[in-house]
Amino acid sequence: MFFPWANSKGALAGTITGLLFMGWIVIGAENTEATGTKRFPYLPFSTEGCDSPNATNIYTSTENIK
Repeated sequence: MFFPWANSKGALAGTITGLLFMGWIVIGAENTEATGTKRFPYLPFSTEGCDSPNATNIYTSTENIK
């Protein structure tokens, strides 16, 4: 509809190319996870060491509300 000059050979070539590229990405991601070469560090849940003086009592204290 958008490309009236396209034919079945081009559609087949595009489908195969897309599937190969998608398979390359999936297999590479699975390989990276299986071998442990890419690790995502866990972020801290505490505010210890935070530079903001009110980081721990912004939502737990009502003394600043007037």
